[in-house]
Formats: sequence, structure tokens, C-alpha cells
Amino acid sequence: MTSQQRRYYSPFGPSVPPLPVRPEYYDRALELVNYFRKEGNAPFVEMGRIPAAQRHADKCLAIGMVSQWDPEGLKPYMRYSLAGGYQASTAFMWGKPEPEGITDLELMIEDGVTWIFETMGNRRMVLDSLYRKANIGIAWNKHNFMLVVELEGDYVEFDSLPAVANHVLAFAGRVKNGVRIQSEADLSADLWYDPLPKPATVGQLLRVNAYDYGAIIASLRRPPPAGQYWLEDWTSLTVERHTAPEDFPSNSPVPSNPVEVQALVQEAYHRNERPRRVQVDYPLLTCSRWDVSAEGFAVAADIGSVRRESGPGVYRLNLWAPMEGRDGSVNVAGYAMFVS
Repeated sequence: MTSQQRRYYSPFGPSVPPLPVRPEYYDRALELVNYFRKEGNAPFVEMGRIPAAQRHADKCLAIGMVSQWDPEGLKPYMRYSLAGGYQASTAFMWGKPEPEGITDLELMIEDGVTWIFETMGNRRMVLDSLYRKANIGIAWNKHNFMLVVELEGDYVEFDSLPAVANHVLAFAGRVKNGVRIQSEADLSADLWYDPLPKPATVGQLLRVNAYDYGAIIASLRRPPPAGQYWLEDWTSLTVERHTAPEDFPSNSPVPSNPVEVQALVQEAYHRNERPRRVQVDYPLLTCSRWDVSAEGFAVAADIGSVRRESGPGVYRLNLWAPMEGRDGSVNVAGYAMFVS
């Protein structure tokens, strides 16, 4: 793509090469994250090692705008798993154009972290004590700045990552850091589905600002004790579905000035406030293997029925377990599998 073409597609000014980010700027971003978490009575987080946040910041800089989705149609949870992550996680991002030129990178970082923590809709999540690490992405050039902060837990270690082979989903590992599995009933798992990602244009990305995890398609359960059986094989859940880039034409126009850009962004925020609520009926799948104890877990289940029903797509496995200091079960792991 030529510079002239990039100027047309980028709503935030001409494309110029990215500038380097020294390590101390990442340290400063983490320091600010922990400052705000301390102010909110949340525990400190340490620097994570999953590169999804940096990769996404780089992509946002390349197209000249910040977006939850990326040009490949990937959502944050998909990028996180593709980069090797499998903990419970959530991502926040902020971008700012500076037509006159950026002169103080640290000030941009401070503005970005402040916005993330002081935006009302974010506060409950960014201050959640569940998170123990922060993956930070910073990208900038003369005219644009992009910041991505992805918070993650640290409660599961997989001996074998979740994978599907011959219609059988299998995974094994152990829990840590205050997660308690005292009986086989303490672990639970569910499976969610999204269609395979589709490439998105800047015009489409400008019209969305939220994402969901697809729809739940199955819950995994342990085999019943000998001589007993489960009474129910189906249940239901109401999920919220957000607008996706493919809901808009690929040739959706890109505004040529910041005022029009901001108007599109505001429209996207209003759509986010009114997600579709859909009731989903889904099966309770009895696992062929459910070895769960304080020492670890090894689980296998035939998901052929839901795979045939849903088809190729992104299947996200969520694990739930009790944790010290928290009521009920919490989401301790989430991993997206791309199944063709």
C-alpha cells in the first residue's frame, strides 16, 4: 500500500514509520497500572509475557486507528490464545492522534493508562483482584499513539493444551495460586463458539467498538456415579451479542476528518449499549474422562455433536473453579481453538 493510499484509509493522518519504544517506557506503563490498582485497593500485577498486546498495538498503528477487532477479524481473546495465552484475560486499548506531532511519549502513556482506569465502564474489570499480570503494548510514530493493556490471571498450568482430535476435546493440567479443587465437582467447563474470523476494512472497524465471546454451545460435566444418571441433558443461557465488522459493507466509507471519525465512534458506542440478548439452548455433555482432584485434572469429551452442528470456527474452552477469598466459582482459564 502506498503512502497516498494509506492516507486515504487511515482516519488519523498519514502513515509514517513506527518509532522505537525503550524498555523503560513499558516499565512506566506498568508502574502507572499498579498506581491505579493501588488507588482502587486492587493487588499489584507483574509484567506478563504474552505478546498479543504488542502485536495488536502495532496493527492499530499500521491502520491509524485503535480497535478491539483487527484487520484479520480477530477478537482480543482470539489474539491472546494465538499468542500462547490461556488464562482468564481482558484487554483495554486507547489511541490518540497528534496531527502536530508527538513530542512526549511518557505523557501519552500517562494519558492512556489514566483513560483506561478512569473510564466508568472499565473500572470494575481493571480493578478486579483476579488479575495478576499485565501484558502491555505500545506503538507510536510522529502522528499516532496506541496503547494496549491486557490483564490476565495466573491460575492454571496445562500439561497439554486443550485440543480437538477426531471430535474429542481433551486437556490436562493443574491449578495454583489459591484455586481450590477439593473434589471432582469443584471443576466445571463450558464451550463457546464463534465463526472463523473474516478480514475487515477500516471502514468496518470504525463502526464497531465492542466484542463478545460468541455463544455457548455446550457444558461439560463429569460422569455420574456408578448406578446413577443425570436427569437433564439440556439447559439454556441468555447471552449478549454485539455488532461485528461483517455486519457492515466492506466498502463502508472512511471519513476524511476527525469530526466525522468521532461521530462514527460515538455511534459505535451507542450500539454497544444496546447489545442483542439471545437465549441459547445447549447440551450438557457427559465426559468420557474426568480425573479431577487437588493434584490436577485430565478431561476428555466427545464434542462431535456440537461440532457438526456449529461447523468450522473458534471454540473457546472456559474453566471454572473455587478460589480463596471469592464467592462461588471463577473463570480461571480461557483458551480459543481454531477448528476447521
